[in-house]
Amino acid sequence: MKKLNRSSRRSQRWGFVTPVELVKQTPDDIHQTIRRLVADAGDPSLTGVCCINLDKTVSDTQVSAVFQAVEELRQEVDIHE
Repeated sequence: MKKLNRSSRRSQRWGFVTPVELVKQTPDDIHQTIRRLVADAGDPSLTGVCCINLDKTVSDTQVSAVFQAVEELRQEVDIHE
């Protein structure tokens, strides 16, 4: 059984990606991760995605990948149902 460090356990429980993990991901990885986490949340219309605690090690391209994934999800979900 794979032993998870404290940060990984917290990420899995709360469904987030830490800045340390984000900086290691490609834009495509980020896109897939955001979509998976929102799907795992159960109700996309009640799910928030934020980009706090990012520093200069996270590139503009990586942050843009988060925004692009969220914009796609917003277009797919009718929040006025």
